[in-house]
Amino acid sequence: MRTVEGCVVRKPEDLIWEFVGEDFVSNEAALQLARRALDLTNIVNPPAERFAECWCAIYTQVCKFDFDAADRREAAPPGQQTKDAARRIADALERARNAARDLDPTIEAWSVQQTLHSADIQRVLTWCYEVAEGPVRPPYRTDGALKREAAKHAFQILARFGRSTATTKGSLFRKLAAAFYGDAEADLDHQCREVKKQMRVKGFAA
Repeated sequence: MRTVEGCVVRKPEDLIWEFVGEDFVSNEAALQLARRALDLTNIVNPPAERFAECWCAIYTQVCKFDFDAADRREAAPPGQQTKDAARRIADALERARNAARDLDPTIEAWSVQQTLHSADIQRVLTWCYEVAEGPVRPPYRTDGALKREAAKHAFQILARFGRSTATTKGSLFRKLAAAFYGDAEADLDHQCREVKKQMRVKGFAA
């Protein structure tokens, strides 16, 4: 471990190798999570001797948060942009199928026709029609549950490593919560205050 102007410098690849397992070092998704966890750890700025511990804790929570977020996105109706894109894909595939009928009767043409009518293409078409014709997600929808979850993760990390959980504008708590949420400009003031109040009830130090 080395330091630059008092800040601990670690590579995500090294942290994964040491604490997650060498099988994940070449996994790009794991590396992206490791980099994100490293960015969050630098926001917390724990003591040098607890840096790796803090990264491990944040990496675990980032994985859980991203999994929950993906699960919610999967369950939510698509937005209008996705619906429009699905309609364009379906239309393009139907046009390709129709055009393929006009190909000269060769082995290559037969292969193209078979591919366009394969089970995989049919599954894509079915999904596209379901999305295009299904309900649309309401515009300007904010995910309050995910914001609360981000604030909860941020509070737990800060409390564990003895950092301030003040909820004032520009505070470390609000900055870390927004980073967990994935949008540094997001305003999580309400969620931070709500989570801190709940944690006080549960006996966490303020």
